[in-house]
Amino acid sequence: MRHPEDVRFLLDLRGLGRERGQRLVRTTSVKAIASARKFDAHGDWHYFGLLWRYALWLLLGRGSFEEVARRYWYGG
Repeated sequence: MRHPEDVRFLLDLRGLGRERGQRLVRTTSVKAIASARKFDAHGDWHYFGLLWRYALWLLLGRGSFEEVARRYWYGG
């Protein structure tokens, strides 16, 4: 199954690290800036309903995490 590009990049980095005998670690000294486009488009209450809707969708076995992420980030 196809992953969103940021998840695919992370998985590829982890695989490369395994090949080289290195670990992928999280740094706490660098700040990351996240996109707020979904928040700007839908507002803060959007996330509360989204959390429950997708959790139920996953629990009922209607798709994988990758499919949920793809639908959310690329599904308009």
